[in-house]
Parts: sequence; structure tokens; C-alpha cells
Amino acid sequence: LKTRNQESEIYIIYYQGAVPIKHQIMLPIPLPDGIIGVLAFPIYHKRPAIEPAGTFKIVGANGNSRDVVMELGEDVGAIAIESLDNRKARVLAKALARSSGKYLVERGIKQTIKKEYGNDAASVFGYLSTLYNISSEQADLRSWQTLPDRIKMGRLVVSEGDYTVTYNDATVESFSLDSGDKKFIVYRG
Repeated sequence: LKTRNQESEIYIIYYQGAVPIKHQIMLPIPLPDGIIGVLAFPIYHKRPAIEPAGTFKIVGANGNSRDVVMELGEDVGAIAIESLDNRKARVLAKALARSSGKYLVERGIKQTIKKEYGNDAASVFGYLSTLYNISSEQADLRSWQTLPDRIKMGRLVVSEGDYTVTYNDATVESFSLDSGDKKFIVYRG
């Protein structure tokens, strides 16, 4: 009969995939006085899975193998999407405030130009300010692209001995365990 301290433990932490990518959506808004404003806000697009989840196995020195049951530890991609969804109203409000501020300034300048230089000069300014609005409005696309989409974890209790961990039958790591050892393996898929 084995006691708890005679058993060894193997922990596998699997970083699966890559977090979603932020892209921007630009929405042109026709405003009075012939000026076009732009709203730009971020959205996430899930990356396609490069490969389906595989199987981790622990292979002992005697050739016997056991599959490691992997459980979802954290869905990082879902957290990122939910976080942006929770902030969507604030992000949109900031974009509207920026666009409104630009419009008010441009409208004032356009009216001044119209009074001093006429309609043609005011129209040219309106055209140039529209180009400026389109080129200067950018959504905040900062995100941590090196994070995994999901973190999965698995644990096996084994006797002391020599072991090899494989993922889809490819060797990940080989090692020896003494009684009571804990081995942590981090694998990025």
C-alpha cells in the first residue's frame, strides 16, 4: 500500500492556440456643413484553430502509457472578448466625443474661411478636413498577442521511475521522478 508521499505527480499546463485579434470597424458619419466624421471602434475576431486539441500521454520506462485528461483552466480568448464587450459603451462614447469635438472645431474654422475667402475655399477646407477625419481616427487595437486562447491543465499520479510525456505521439519531455516529486511541464501548441 502506497502512502501519499510515496507517489509522484506530473502536471501538464497546455497553452492552446492564440488569443483573438483586434480589428477596427470604421463608420463614416455625414455631418452638417458637408463634413464627414468617422467613428472607429475595435472588435475581436477569433483566430482559426491551427490544429484540434491533441492527446497527452505519459509513457513509463516499461512502455505502458496513460492518457492525461486535460481540463480547461482558463479561456483567455473568451475573457478578452467579454472584457471588450463590457467596455463597448465607453469605447463608443469616447469615439463619439472625439468625432463631435473635431466636427465643432472644423465647423468653426469652415465658417471663418467662408466669411473671409468664400465658398470655394470653405469647400476645399471641408474636403481636406474629411480626409483628415478618415485618416486620423483609429481604434485602440492594443492587445497582448502572445497569450494563448485557452489554458488547459492535466494531472497524473504515478510511481517513481522514468517517464516520457508525448503530445500526439511526439516527445515533449523525458525525465525521472523519485518518490514525492512533482513535475511541471508547460507546452505551447
